[in-house]
Amino acid sequence: MKGDIPVVPFPYKLDKVPMKVDVSRPRYALLEVILVPVSQKVKSQIFFIELRKFGSRWLVTSWVPRGRIAVPATLNE
Repeated sequence: MKGDIPVVPFPYKLDKVPMKVDVSRPRYALLEVILVPVSQKVKSQIFFIELRKFGSRWLVTSWVPRGRIAVPATLNE
């Protein structure tokens, strides 16, 4: 909300979050995640999430939009 972390904002309540595995390896995974908002006024957005295994933990190493995202004029839509 402050804008001081490198995360693409999606400030809406979510209805569902379907995922698709694009790449799966023993220590690496790439998934496509669709954020489907409750509001019909807001379009769904697709993101790529990259995960890598460090020791016994899976950590997110990348979270980027699949396409161009329109930045909302206000966060209260």
